[in-house]
Amino acid sequence: MQCLGPVHRHLQKLLVPIVATLRVRSLLEVGCGSGDNLSALSRYGYEMTGADIAPEALELARQRVPQARLLLLDIEKEVLSEQFDLLTSLQVLEHILDDMAALRHIARMSKSYVLISTVQGRIRPSEIASGICAIILLWNFNGSWRP
Repeated sequence: MQCLGPVHRHLQKLLVPIVATLRVRSLLEVGCGSGDNLSALSRYGYEMTGADIAPEALELARQRVPQARLLLLDIEKEVLSEQFDLLTSLQVLEHILDDMAALRHIARMSKSYVLISTVQGRIRPSEIASGICAIILLWNFNGSWRP
């Protein structure tokens, strides 16, 4: 579960203050897993949607964040027809074989912002186990980004 790993706990502490600085109403979390990040953001009144490739993860998220709309989605192969003010994907891209296809799909679904975190550089077996070396990138579709 995401809440048990150190990387996910630290990212979640950063997530709420970062999102609070943005003018957004709707958000989509790609790779929402069991809903930990959606749960952390739920008290702020966002229109929340979560998507994941695993039905079991979505069932856990449904229990944790019943007010969120949850969708089965393979981001590598599929894109939703709607757009969101903010699209997040935290510690997901490194698990996708065609990460560029996933990034294209993510960009198509964002009105304004994309917030992505992933491991940096090549993944060695020891890093997979420990979850170290995370980077965060916030892209504003008005043309700017900030790490």
